[in-house]
Amino acid sequence: MGARGLMQIMQGTFTDICRWLDEEGKTTFDDMFDPETNIRYGCYYLGRLSREFNGDPIKMASAYHAGANNVKYWMMNHSEDGHTLTIDTIPTDDTRYYARKVYEAYAIYFQHFYPDAH
Repeated sequence: MGARGLMQIMQGTFTDICRWLDEEGKTTFDDMFDPETNIRYGCYYLGRLSREFNGDPIKMASAYHAGANNVKYWMMNHSEDGHTLTIDTIPTDDTRYYARKVYEAYAIYFQHFYPDAH
C-alpha cells in the first residue's frame, strides 16, 4: 500500500508529521527507510493519537491503520453514543482485524507488565 519502514508510515502521515515537527524540507519520505527516523516518526504519531483518543487502544490502533478521521466518522455513525468504538463496531474487515491483533498484544503486554492493575 506504500507504507515504509518498521512503523509502516504512509506518505500522507509522513507529510503531516513533518509539518507537526516543523521538519518540512529537512527529511524526505525516503528517510522512512532509516529505522531511527521511522521509529521516531511512528512513536510521535502514536503519541498524538493517544492524546486525541484519550489512550483508548482500539481507537488508536484503528486510527493508526485507517486514519483518525475515519475513526471519528465510525464513532459518530456506528456507535450508539457517538463516542464509543469497539472492535465489533469497526465497519471495515481489515481495520477490525488489525485493531483486534493490536488489542490482543496490548492485553498480553499489560497483563505481563502490570499484573496487579485492575
